[in-house]
Amino acid sequence: PHGTIAIPFGKQDEPDDWFNVSAVGNLKLDITDGIAGSTSKIFIQQYRTY
Repeated sequence: PHGTIAIPFGKQDEPDDWFNVSAVGNLKLDITDGIAGSTSKIFIQQYRTY
């Protein structure tokens, strides 16, 4: 809704298939708006194993 785009990084029902950032150490998300004067909002979800 409201122009939301989901970008899944793996099969949602298979945690072993999710994007594993533990080997990366640091991951940066860089978003650029398509037009001047627009507003972007980012929703992220992170899975942590303890």
